Amino acid sequence: MKRICDGRIHGAALPSASSTHLPALMAALAETKGPVLECGVGDWSTPILHEVCRGRMLTSLDSESEWVENFAYLRSDGHQILHSDLSPRHVAMFQCEVAFVDCRANLRVPIIHALALRARLIVIHDVQVLPHDDLPMDRYGLLPACRAFRHCALDTRYWPSTAIVSNREPFPFTDWSLP
Repeated sequence: MKRICDGRIHGAALPSASSTHLPALMAALAETKGPVLECGVGDWSTPILHEVCRGRMLTSLDSESEWVENFAYLRSDGHQILHSDLSPRHVAMFQCEVAFVDCRANLRVPIIHALALRARLIVIHDVQVLPHDDLPMDRYGLLPACRAFRHCALDTRYWPSTAIVSNREPFPFTDWSLP
């Protein structure tokens, strides 16, 4: 079946293209128990992570102060929401089981490299998109960064696609394609 940008596949639809990372993110969280780092807060990821990560430390970072303030109501003992420049030096201060990267496009590759030895699993949204001609396109230049990891899987069930990468261990997402 043809895959299209609004998150539809096999007749089922996710709420929007902004939520196509949720299946991969939930799979990564189900495989881990420790701290979670979110680089780029969002309408879908932040509230869902807040609920799913109860009992583990969640740190949400964003370079846009408006986004940080939009989600200030979720701050708790287990959930920090911080304004950050998202520089590799700042991001590398965090050790985590899962890192989710869905921030401004120009910040993603440096963040992914900074987390390479700091996160067990890194979930990266918008790795490939389908432009109007329906051919996958690496709009943000993320595929080379993903291929630099020992283990990389690309979830193309929903578009835009999401990758999970790791330098530590493979993971059981065998039905996903390898970029």
